[in-house]
Amino acid sequence: MIVPAGVWLTGPITLTSHLNLHVEAGAVVLFSREFTDFPLIISSFEGEEVVRCQSPLDGEGLEHVAFTGSGVFDGDHEC
Repeated sequence: MIVPAGVWLTGPITLTSHLNLHVEAGAVVLFSREFTDFPLIISSFEGEEVVRCQSPLDGEGLEHVAFTGSGVFDGDHEC
C-alpha cells in the first residue's frame, strides 16, 4: 500500500499480514483527535479481558509487516 505525498487525516488503520505500508516523502498521516473515530474493542491487558479504544495502528497475529518510506505518522498534531 502506498501513501502518496499530501496530508491524510484518518482514524485507526487496521494492518494485515504481508503488508508493506510505504509512506512517500512529503506524506503526513494525521490521526484524528476525536475519540468517536476510534471504536471500542475487546482486548486483553495483563491476562484480563478489557474494553478500550482501538489503537491508531492496530492488528493481531500479523506476519511480515513493514513500514517504509520517509513520510510521517503524526498522532499528536495540533488542529
